[in-house]
Amino acid sequence: MPQRPRLDIADARPPQALALVGSTGAPRRPSVEESFRLRTLESLALRDTASDPAFDDLTALTADALGLPMAWIGLVDAHRVWWKSQHGVPLCEAAREHSFSANAMLDDGVLEYSDVSTLPLARRLMVDGEAPGSRFLAGVALRHVDGTRLGALCVADHEPRQLDERQRRVLARLARQAERLIELHAARLAQTKASSEFRHLALAVRHTDNVVVIADAQGLATWVNPAFERVTGYRAEDVIGHTPGHLLQFPGSSELARAELREAVRSRQPCQVQILNRAKSGRTYWMNVDLQPLYGDRGEFEGFVSVETDITGLIRQREHARALLDVLPVGVLLQSRQAEILDANPAAHEILGMARGTLPGRNTRAVHWLTVDENDQPLPDDQRPLAQVLATGEATEPRRIGIRNGMGEQRWLDLRCVPLRGPDGEVEAALTCFNDITAAVRTDGMLKTAMGAADLGSWTWEPEEDRWWVSPNWSERFGPLQNNGRWLERVHGDDIPQAQAAMFALLRGEQATYRAEFRLRMGDGQWRWLLSYAAVAERSVHGRVLRVSGVLMDIDERRRAEERLRVAATTDALTGLPNRSLLADRLGQAQASCQRRRRLGALIYLDLDHFKRINDSHGHAAGDALLCELTRRLREALRIEDTLARMGGDELMVLLPDVGASATEAEAAAREVARKLRATLEVPVQVGALEYRVGASIGITVFPREDSPTVEDLIREADTAMYVAKQAERGSVRLYESTMREHVASRVALERALRLAIEQDQIRLHLQGQWTADGQMAGIEALARWQDPELGAVSPVDFIPVAEESGLILPLGRRVVEQACATARRLHDEGILVPLSVNVSPRQFTDPGFVAHLLQSVRDQGIAPSDLQLELTEGILADDASERLMNRLADEGFRFSIDDFGTGWSNLMYLKRLPVHELKIDRAFVRDVVDDADDAALVQAIIGIASRFGIQTVAEGVETPAQARFLLDAGCDRLQGWLFDRARPLADLLAAPRSQPAVA
Repeated sequence: MPQRPRLDIADARPPQALALVGSTGAPRRPSVEESFRLRTLESLALRDTASDPAFDDLTALTADALGLPMAWIGLVDAHRVWWKSQHGVPLCEAAREHSFSANAMLDDGVLEYSDVSTLPLARRLMVDGEAPGSRFLAGVALRHVDGTRLGALCVADHEPRQLDERQRRVLARLARQAERLIELHAARLAQTKASSEFRHLALAVRHTDNVVVIADAQGLATWVNPAFERVTGYRAEDVIGHTPGHLLQFPGSSELARAELREAVRSRQPCQVQILNRAKSGRTYWMNVDLQPLYGDRGEFEGFVSVETDITGLIRQREHARALLDVLPVGVLLQSRQAEILDANPAAHEILGMARGTLPGRNTRAVHWLTVDENDQPLPDDQRPLAQVLATGEATEPRRIGIRNGMGEQRWLDLRCVPLRGPDGEVEAALTCFNDITAAVRTDGMLKTAMGAADLGSWTWEPEEDRWWVSPNWSERFGPLQNNGRWLERVHGDDIPQAQAAMFALLRGEQATYRAEFRLRMGDGQWRWLLSYAAVAERSVHGRVLRVSGVLMDIDERRRAEERLRVAATTDALTGLPNRSLLADRLGQAQASCQRRRRLGALIYLDLDHFKRINDSHGHAAGDALLCELTRRLREALRIEDTLARMGGDELMVLLPDVGASATEAEAAAREVARKLRATLEVPVQVGALEYRVGASIGITVFPREDSPTVEDLIREADTAMYVAKQAERGSVRLYESTMREHVASRVALERALRLAIEQDQIRLHLQGQWTADGQMAGIEALARWQDPELGAVSPVDFIPVAEESGLILPLGRRVVEQACATARRLHDEGILVPLSVNVSPRQFTDPGFVAHLLQSVRDQGIAPSDLQLELTEGILADDASERLMNRLADEGFRFSIDDFGTGWSNLMYLKRLPVHELKIDRAFVRDVVDDADDAALVQAIIGIASRFGIQTVAEGVETPAQARFLLDAGCDRLQGWLFDRARPLADLLAAPRSQPAVA
């Protein structure tokens, strides 16, 4: 579709600088808040959309009804007015501040300017932007159903005029019709969304691990999803007509939960309970049951839906956590914001000298909870750990706190308080953990036990003497470290600077703690990543650091995993080559380097020719092995500084960061590299028992240039040059030129025209007969033909590849199937009882919706599946999924023909396994079958193979009696080609004789 012109006002002021005016000329504000209006407009998905015949008809009707040359529907955006439809207006959008539509949108009636030239200059500018040169303008606001103003229906004329009362009413009524069209558009959107949501919901219910049960008003199950059978072990029929509890609940279940469920069913109320169930195998498991009542569209009660989640693991985790908390030798308190103790573990009761179970409900601010600091001074309220957490929202640092416990004893605690946040991120409670450090020995033993269990090593360093100690559980890993300060000799050289900097920051007091990750050489000579935390443990009276203590953690696996993730993010998993992201990064660096050094680089785009055939014929494993071997060879053919990257599929790119100082030198060097790469690819590759030869189409672009292309521009240019090379001749090399854009643009234009042709049903079927030796029509092939109003007759050789590459083959294929079914119906009605062959592309055949659409089309026309013969290419035969699909359709009664047989890579065993009824001998073999002994031998072999498997044969492209005679003598069943007839419309075929003289 050609691009409509756009109004461009260079000195236009921003929308807020120019007030909108109403019919009185006074500044007006929209009747609703602007951001809400824009959101409403956005939700309707009307802007920047393809033309809509309903809207186009309305604007044309408006112009005709009022006898005016121009009419349009303008939707008012934040900064512009966009035409959803227009009649007689050359533009498609305009700046909002120069828009009559924006003014008409704000008026409550018909806004009319009988003669724009009589208006003041400022108002003329505001209304003259949409239809330049117009003297007369009129418009009516368009509103959403909720009253939101969206735009206006407007008309214009080049001459002054004035609407009479009837015309004003007509314009207003047509505006209401436009609003109805908008409502209808919104309803279609909502329906599409609802349908999609329903499909997604149905899919989710069937595939979820949650049990879903639908019950009637009495709580009796009417439907269960597959998860019910997997979780419970019962079949659906075991529970249908019963309450689920009839099978699953037992005396060990909570009677309270069971009673709550019964009451919810009785009162038709929702409820949520946790209940213990028993599977058919006897296994018990916990389920969270969410029971919700179901109501129909009219509000009538229909039953219940129960979503049940297996929370056995969660319950066990909770029980384990409770058990762990109970045996934990560290006191733990859960406190509310008001300092009330909500929960406490046994250790907390013991340390605080309280009887078991007496802490919950107490307030830690009570008088007898006297708290002191390290100097035994009462701790102010704002210095209490809980108060600090509530004030800052952050966890406190571990600190020493003294308390008098419930038995009046002074106990010292090593305590830390951390916040607990709710879903909104606000602090809801706090967890206080403390350890009784009154008995230092006991505390030290617990610390060693905990560090051993966590596989942590402790270390101590005395800076003045430069002496180190490491805990025994780690010293065995890498030998003693009391080596007179030679610790850093064991650290990897790349990691020493940051490890030293972090330590110096700690010693200078710039950081309260030390944290560093570094590699350390272990006793076996291997490097391992370690994480070290430390803090100052002792200072002199003058503040000098006397001792630093910390812990070591082995993080080697984590760091190696991070490195693997980094590599995975920047390299291709199959070949190990850099991916598109890494190539783009290196290309950007190369471009910057070339600009600094006044040098040139080059980017080469390779597309492996016919690689998909290998995947289709011999499987992806063979294709992957071939690709790995090819990329290995290509890397060896390049310099160390060059980059070979995989862009995806069979597309590769080569970055040459430096190929010369001039454009001529750079282009010659890049072409030479391309020649080497092609020579490398031409060497046969052995994969298993097969040998492959692979060519490549190559595109080249050189950088940098004066027009300063971006990284994406360069990739696109190389891709464009490669595309032109492929279109010219497989295996070609092309250097990017600016004129190539026109070539690509013509292909894009053809794609756009094809899309429109499919939408407007311009693709029609022509029919060509298939004839027997005695001159009888025994079959018909349906062939797509396109007669474009502007392009004329477009050959299938041109538009079918475009459809395949753009994805338009799917809507085109659906339309061809529908027309073929209708044609088969018509042939039957005319007494022509022969099968109709229709071509099906590989992409169409494997589309998830293909089978359903095919079956529905057959049913709609009332024909039998056997009336259609589906023509498939050889590549489909190698795909297991396609094999299953062919067998399924064959069971329905469809027949299959293999098109262009002999040009691909088919394994003959597929002909034995698959429901193939016909082989079509490619016209390339038929053309020279009389004169070329090789072609003659191939044709005879194909016919012999087909005969051996009981498959009939059809030869395409038969143009001479000699060809026909040879094929029939060889045993070919049917002939097709210009010798007998050409592809023609259905009416012409019906008018022509259905028999011819026998082939001489």
